[in-house]
Formats: sequence, structure tokens, C-alpha cells
Amino acid sequence: RILDGVDDLGDGRYTLTLDADRTAQDLSIRARQKGDFFYPLGFGKRKKLQDFFVDEKIPRDERDSIPLVLSGNDIIWVTGLRGDERFKVTEHTKRFLRLEVRKQRTEDRQTEHRQTDRRQNLFFERLSSEF
Repeated sequence: RILDGVDDLGDGRYTLTLDADRTAQDLSIRARQKGDFFYPLGFGKRKKLQDFFVDEKIPRDERDSIPLVLSGNDIIWVTGLRGDERFKVTEHTKRFLRLEVRKQRTEDRQTEHRQTDRRQNLFFERLSSEF
């Protein structure tokens, strides 16, 4: 549901809007680890990340290169695929956290060090705003 003040919640793949009050102050990015799980948006229950990748038909050789965005120890976004149900925007959301993944320009790659997805050469920009 689109709320007043929010025009676009994102596609869940390359942009995602979450409830900022449900996330930790600092976010981190890492590759998958054994035993990872999350609650895929629209699925309604916990799912092992390994099982999610199999269900989404992600090739084995690409799974370790998909960046995961974490709030504390919780996966909030499997970038390029799906966000986590526990952090979704609801009618009670007051502050919004907008995450976006974009292709990195060549000149940025030469001058800055960012964690990138080697398959799609992506980087993250955290945008947070109140509506």
C-alpha cells in the first residue's frame, strides 16, 4: 500500500523502502554465510537463504557474490532479489529508509573503494528521509 508522502516503495530488486524505525542505526553489507535466513517479503515466514536461492534459481557460482544488507544481525535485503518482511513499510511507518543499488561508473571505480557485486558491479547508497 502506498502511504501519504511516499510515492514509490521501490521494486524490491534495485530500490527498496523500509521502515527506518525497525532498522538499526548502522547498516552493513556482506556476502552470505552458512545458516543465513530471512523473511522474504510476501512469503510470510522464515526461509533459509540457501533455500531461497534454490527456489529463485540463482546459479551456485553467483550466490556468494550477491550482497546482503544487514541491520544488526538481520538480513533486511537480498539485493537484486527481495527485502525482508519484518522491515516493510506499514500504515504505522513514520520514517522511511530508502535503499538503492546502482551500477557504478568507471571513474568512481578508479577513485573510490566500495563493496561491489562482481556480477553486476553495483554499489549501495543509503538514503534516509522523513515524510
